[in-house]
Amino acid sequence: MNEILQVEEFKTLEITLFEKIVNLMYLRYQEIFKPLPPYPKEKIRKMLSSPGYVEEKSYYWFKLNNGTPVAYCHLLHMLKGDNMKLFWIKAYTHPEHRRKGHFKELLKETVPKIPEYAKTLMVRTFSTKNSDENSKKNLTENSTETAYVYYTDFERYLLSQGYKMTITDRSSGADLTEFRIQDIKQKVTELKGLAEQKGFKFVFVENYRFEEQPEIDYQDYLKALESIWNDMPRDEASWEDETLTKEKHQEFFKLGSLIGTFPWTFVALHVKTGNVAGITETWLDKFQPEIAEQDDTGVIREFRGNRLGLTLKYLMLEKLLTDPRSSEVKFWVTNNAFSNSHMLAINDELKYRFLQRINTFEMHKSGFVSYLGQS
Repeated sequence: MNEILQVEEFKTLEITLFEKIVNLMYLRYQEIFKPLPPYPKEKIRKMLSSPGYVEEKSYYWFKLNNGTPVAYCHLLHMLKGDNMKLFWIKAYTHPEHRRKGHFKELLKETVPKIPEYAKTLMVRTFSTKNSDENSKKNLTENSTETAYVYYTDFERYLLSQGYKMTITDRSSGADLTEFRIQDIKQKVTELKGLAEQKGFKFVFVENYRFEEQPEIDYQDYLKALESIWNDMPRDEASWEDETLTKEKHQEFFKLGSLIGTFPWTFVALHVKTGNVAGITETWLDKFQPEIAEQDDTGVIREFRGNRLGLTLKYLMLEKLLTDPRSSEVKFWVTNNAFSNSHMLAINDELKYRFLQRINTFEMHKSGFVSYLGQS
């Protein structure tokens, strides 16, 4: 017996069905996270059970085959705040149940839930191939070249249906076992010394506890981080500038802690003015202690040209290698737009190697509805 189940609150589900859903999502993460390990099932349980961001709304649909979920679709849209015109869809089908129409059937369920103000669909695809099929390039080599020439069968299908590819990210990772701590300490001493000579200093912040660091003006930090966000390459993607408030920033930490993650942040300060000059942030994970996820890194425009981005990243690397709480971390992973050549060059120096190519595709809602055969 086949049926479709809609879920908004996973805590209302019977435990056996909930565990079957966790198993299906675990399979998806196995596929999209290659060659890294997937999220552990305990983390997936926490992710599904935790509340979402207050500005967002999520719906899930599951195709059940005799009570077992074999495919699912996730719709997310904004309730308020920035990028109200965008909506995101993720879909996955168990390998043994593909090419049976589940994908399109579940997509049709999303249409009544897409608000009128949401006009642009965003879809992301993942591939471990970094170049054309005929290329002899080593797919794990450090490369800042764009990789737009290779498409998977599914990506070719999206293009054939009218989707537009708008930005490509490089997911990459550094193996921390390849570094000699003494070499990194020496590099940090060199870079930090040069920055201090130019009038900068560096402050470490744990778990967003900015109240413990009076040298940092928290509002200035938020303004700087917002600027860094909005200055990142977008290529042809449709997302707009974002506004960062104290409440929104603290919500990141609150929801992150519910799923076992916690942030380490290094801040570069301009000593003369006290202004935030640069930021880097890495999240650690108690459910997946072998992986640290490098998040935002950026330098305010007026302070660029002082190697602050590189210095901040080396400070974080030294912290990961020497702090007992990160002793289990093996992989330091991050995502960057292929067009962000400056940051990719820094990552290449830090021995980041290609893991995945992540493409973002867009389609106007009218085209999506037309594709599904609905009016």
